[in-house]
Amino acid sequence: AHVSTSRGEGWGLPTTECGAIGLPVIVPWVSSYPEIVPKGCGYFFEKDTRRIFPGSEKVSPWFGDGIEFPDYGKSSRRQLARLMLGVRKNHAEARNVGQRYRDYVASMLTWDKTAKKIADRLKEICANLDA
Repeated sequence: AHVSTSRGEGWGLPTTECGAIGLPVIVPWVSSYPEIVPKGCGYFFEKDTRRIFPGSEKVSPWFGDGIEFPDYGKSSRRQLARLMLGVRKNHAEARNVGQRYRDYVASMLTWDKTAKKIADRLKEICANLDA
């Protein structure tokens, strides 16, 4: 399985790439993951809380001081461990979940559909500039 414990993703390309080949994914229920991995097409774990991570602006100027990120404490780690063990013990089910995600990625996250979404959004932004 592909496992991500990222606190924030703009897109989650590695997760999508793993989905494209049918690998089951285990991701946090934060950031863009609920948008790119539909329920039933992956495994999710919850954050324990949110907190400020000092120095995060060094990772990206967009983060700045004061932005809270998910914090994965004991409860999150236990959930993650159970999910990973579940994939190992129930490999046939995990394979089915991975295949559902592969089908989703193949049908919904194509280059053409992505380019159309971007073009439509740019047109909307440009129209609003003229208003």
